[in-house]
Amino acid sequence: MSKRLSRNERKAQTRAELIDAAARVFARRGYHGTTVDDVAEEAGFTKGAFYSNFESKEDVFVELVADRGRNWTLAVARAYQGEEPLPERLRKGGKVLTHMVEHDTDWMRLAIEMWSQSVRDPRLRERLATAYEECRQIIARGIDQVEREFGVQLPISSDRVATLTMALTDGFVLQQLADRKRLPAGLLAEGINVLITGLMAVAGVPAGGRRE
Repeated sequence: MSKRLSRNERKAQTRAELIDAAARVFARRGYHGTTVDDVAEEAGFTKGAFYSNFESKEDVFVELVADRGRNWTLAVARAYQGEEPLPERLRKGGKVLTHMVEHDTDWMRLAIEMWSQSVRDPRLRERLATAYEECRQIIARGIDQVEREFGVQLPISSDRVATLTMALTDGFVLQQLADRKRLPAGLLAEGINVLITGLMAVAGVPAGGRRE
């Protein structure tokens, strides 16, 4: 017998289903071609249910892009953790990132659409900056942990390393959608890993990436 959900649990489930439905509709029709009615119908809910969870189409759009970005960042950050030598951890993290770039193209298109919208919309730009900051902090905490593990300090702050890796990712995503042949999915992970390995080498970590 299934457990009866509490009111808060039902609300959270409805919200998650609306976000998933929005992802499918936005991927098919784009931001401008999608209406609140479309999202509610796709999810199997009323328009009232939509507005009890989100203020507007923009609201669910921002939540969707931020949620996917957060999940990407957490998945890669977890892959970089562990007891293995640094090169092995970089390989694992790179594998996860490459898989996402290859298979989550819908999210990448939505992210680009959000960047385009935010150029003309200061309120949307502010919300995008907040989502970026959350991802930046996740990456920076991972860099801080690596510094503690190896007892080193990188030549630039963990916040700047995080900012650079995110900038590499955004630029790669934008170009890869236009020219997938020239930019294979694995190239992004290769570039980020070269950046991290180089910074660790400058800080005095040996090539094998083992803790002393």
